[in-house]
Amino acid sequence: RGWILHHKAEGQGSAHSHAGFLCGLGLRGSLRVMPVADCYKYLRLQHDTTSVAVILGMAASHLGSMDGNLARMCCVHIPSMLPATYSDMEVASPVQCTSVLSLGLLFARSAHRMMTELLVAEIGRRPSDRALHDREGYSVA
Repeated sequence: RGWILHHKAEGQGSAHSHAGFLCGLGLRGSLRVMPVADCYKYLRLQHDTTSVAVILGMAASHLGSMDGNLARMCCVHIPSMLPATYSDMEVASPVQCTSVLSLGLLFARSAHRMMTELLVAEIGRRPSDRALHDREGYSVA
């Protein structure tokens, strides 16, 4: 954990490289040691690339675990899975796509019926008035 935070640099260009670093660690399974609280610190920055890297990296590190905290972290970024009172919340399209994909990774090989039905409904959902710009990417996820 300390090693990851030690490699965090300042500045916009370095934010992208740190996001790549986090995603790479996640894809290799090394983000298992990072607490979810640290994930929220990264997500609070509202930097799309970093959000995508953290969400995807954590899901890849916890492949098939059905971790409730990580599932909640993903669901928060999918507007249709939030209560109606949060309908005005804007979430970037790449972050939404990553959240759907990450839920699939978290529940991989679990045969979890409710999550399967939610994801299938989400993938087949018609775009709303605030249409998702990358709808194809969203459906592929």
